[in-house]
Amino acid sequence: TEAYAMLFGAVGDKLRFTPIGEPDSWPQNFFLTYDAPITGIATVATGVLVFTKFKTHLVTGSGPTSLSTYPLSGDQGCLAFESVQRIGTEAVWVSTDGVCRSSGNRPTVLSRPFLNKIAIDAIDSVVYDEIYYVLSPDGTMLGFGDGIAKKFNFGNLTLNVSEDKLYGYKDGKLQQLFAGTGPATF
Repeated sequence: TEAYAMLFGAVGDKLRFTPIGEPDSWPQNFFLTYDAPITGIATVATGVLVFTKFKTHLVTGSGPTSLSTYPLSGDQGCLAFESVQRIGTEAVWVSTDGVCRSSGNRPTVLSRPFLNKIAIDAIDSVVYDEIYYVLSPDGTMLGFGDGIAKKFNFGNLTLNVSEDKLYGYKDGKLQQLFAGTGPATF
């Protein structure tokens, strides 16, 4: 993930980062350590969100020697880096309670008003037309946006957005989703 003209990456419980403007340099002493393996990273306007399974931290600073980390939540972490996306200035991801969001403040569970606490096994996710879609291994796709939660089962294995179109990969073919003219079942 890129922020502050640096690259950030996770290796186990370490958040590694590069010097400013040096994407090929990963000095051994440029890291922050967390109390559990890092499960995801997301940039927001106020810094970089770093997730473990049960916690969310905010990293702020202007360069590699001035980075600081602050806990945002001890109960809303991230289950899978595949679920991490951005909608505008907010990060969106899957936690043990459902779909969460944060713009650098305490995370809130976006899916709770619709589905209460929900377990989602995320293998892929995208944002298309400001709607967050998350895909489970059984092909079930949940969509959250515009105050609505939607559930589909197209049997897709992956999701992708290209040229303002949403695609799913299924049976060896790339198919455009929501391009049909017939009624959809919710």
